[in-house]
Amino acid sequence: MDNATLKYVLDQLYKEYLIPLFLVNDQYEIVIPKTNWSSRNFKEQVLEETHPNEIRYFKKGAFFYSNFAFELPEYGTGTVMIGPCGALEAGSDSIHFQGHTYFAGIHYSKSSREGFEQFTNLIFAIIRGTLGQNQK
Repeated sequence: MDNATLKYVLDQLYKEYLIPLFLVNDQYEIVIPKTNWSSRNFKEQVLEETHPNEIRYFKKGAFFYSNFAFELPEYGTGTVMIGPCGALEAGSDSIHFQGHTYFAGIHYSKSSREGFEQFTNLIFAIIRGTLGQNQK
């Protein structure tokens, strides 16, 4: 999939599901979406190395996250970071991130763990062009 198509697909998925996702290269620069944010501010919290064929799921506070490695011709190798996605059982309906307040249902979604894992598996299949180990 070419770069413009990938950006379009990921943008449309965010608009539909309200689950943020970032492609971060090996220099910890966010390459998709275009932003002036620095991933260095949250790399210790949510960007940990993953095995090339592994999806890593975790929960921090009231939010789900996941990540997996990617290799794309235009960007080289890096990490896809998905989240935050609010846990349905959490009472909070907002998150403070990078100096801004984000609200559930407007800027991000709340989901069950299973729903979040299904979304992550969809992104993995789109970016990696294959199914994850738990989907085969």
